[in-house]
Amino acid sequence: MIKFLRKIRQELLTENKFSKSLLYATGKIVIVVIGIMIALKLNTAKENKKNCELSYKYLTEMRTEFQNDLFYLDVRIRELNISINNLEAALRTKNLDALPLDGINIILHPINLDFAISALTFSKMKNLG
Repeated sequence: MIKFLRKIRQELLTENKFSKSLLYATGKIVIVVIGIMIALKLNTAKENKKNCELSYKYLTEMRTEFQNDLFYLDVRIRELNISINNLEAALRTKNLDALPLDGINIILHPINLDFAISALTFSKMKNLG
């Protein structure tokens, strides 16, 4: 293709035809513009694919974090149910002197209700914009 264009250019210059030479230059510019547009399109497609892969990775990480949070919440709910049952049993006792030391400790020991969801992946996504 380049040899073909070079041959045409040389013929036009030897014949001293300005209008045809100008048409040749315009054609060459159009070819360059088309090449640049194709390169931009390929680059955009590559960036979109990269962003999709990154999104899938983050969604997978978030799903894992949510599953871990659900597992932890399930464990905490079971612990709290056991604690509630123990407290109810301890409070139903008529004679506190007959209550074992563990039972008194259960009554006096406060229940920790703190829980924070894991937001590490969300923070990473937020920082990336």
